[in-house]
Amino acid sequence: MAEPAELRALAALVDTRDDEDTLRAASVDSGRIVTRKPRALAAPRSVPDVVEIVRWANRIGLPVALRGRGHTQGGQSLTSGGVQIDMQGLDRIGPVDEERQTLRVQAGATWREVVAYALQRGWMPMVLTNNLDTTVGGTLSTGGVGQSSHLHGTQANNVDELEAVTGDGRLLRCSATENRPLFDATRAGLGQFSAITEARIRIRRALPRVRTFRLLYDDLGVLMRDQAQMRLRRRFQYLRAWCRHRDHRFLGEDDDWSAAGEWSYPMDVSVECDAEPDEAGLLAGLHHRRLLSTVDRDIADFADLPEPVPLPAARHAPLSLSLPVTEAYLPWPAAAACVARVLERFPRALLASTNVMLRPLGPEPTPMLMLPATGHILGFGLIPYIPSSVLPFALPVIEHAGRLLVAAGGKRYLTGWVRRDHDEWQAHYGPQWMTILRWKETFDPNGILSNEFIRYRPAA
Repeated sequence: MAEPAELRALAALVDTRDDEDTLRAASVDSGRIVTRKPRALAAPRSVPDVVEIVRWANRIGLPVALRGRGHTQGGQSLTSGGVQIDMQGLDRIGPVDEERQTLRVQAGATWREVVAYALQRGWMPMVLTNNLDTTVGGTLSTGGVGQSSHLHGTQANNVDELEAVTGDGRLLRCSATENRPLFDATRAGLGQFSAITEARIRIRRALPRVRTFRLLYDDLGVLMRDQAQMRLRRRFQYLRAWCRHRDHRFLGEDDDWSAAGEWSYPMDVSVECDAEPDEAGLLAGLHHRRLLSTVDRDIADFADLPEPVPLPAARHAPLSLSLPVTEAYLPWPAAAACVARVLERFPRALLASTNVMLRPLGPEPTPMLMLPATGHILGFGLIPYIPSSVLPFALPVIEHAGRLLVAAGGKRYLTGWVRRDHDEWQAHYGPQWMTILRWKETFDPNGILSNEFIRYRPAA
């Protein structure tokens, strides 16, 4: 525990707050399941501020957690008794390098701000998450997946260079050709090895309009075959799909979701355009049961489309709900059977407040993002909106679903609700585990960064 004099020394270096209201707000993330109260919150306004905080924490021996907008669901951005670094003050964006098709952006900028800046200049990031109020540093630290991930992989795949402060206080630039181990450890590294302060992300030219076709499928295998075709033929820049139980409806839905069986599988496929697109050519060769709707949107409005919210959850205030999100990447051959097995074991009452997401993932994995060793990969996500009174019942059920996904050869996506012991972490990373231990020793030898998530050693 830091003494008052030590905190005053930190406050002399950087804006630091330890009042009760600030610490209470910093004690929870968007999952609203885990509570970890920090000793203080530090709000850097410059990269040297981040360096000073990390070096101070090493001298004092105090843990540090990195936080953007706190959009994790398992306490990944929290710390008990340590210092939480609020990265939102590092929010500079630009300039665009048109020759290299990249954009420099600091880690605390939100993707909403990045999209606005880029679109004003006719550009768009390669991949966007579905929540634009997350920060660049936050999603690059976890992977970052979205509607373009079937073509371009994760946001972490689409970074040419990073600037980061290592756990022992070194400010370094890293890329595929410079400080490569740090580059590999930091992308999707969960803040375990360094604090991202700036990134040079890849961008592409954008067209002003987006046309979306909502397609309805009755069979998951047929949907997946069409998803694989879309990934190979690259007709659509954007793709997202869901599982829908026939008894459940979502906020704002007015389409007929009726299916021949218990489940239906709607999918939105979207293409950018500046003229009338060839609708027949775009949909040729697909095997959907029917076309539900066709919608045109301005690209800025399209980029800000949220995921649908189940109607039972929509009746609650957002801050009264917990989100024990469980996502995994499944090997393509086993995916359909695994999804069916998880859903048939999921209680119908809980399913009524759960969004079930299906999303194929494209190429180029990063070393810290564990994926099944198959050519095609399906992202599967359970996004439950749970009143706190239901959590004691819901969490064991949701954790069992996570174990089923892993047993089918899946790899968990680690922003969500994850509770593991040392052996389970070692199994998750597999052959990469020894490299991770070496990186931890190299970049964070005192173990101050995000030290309450990954278990590097067996319990005593």
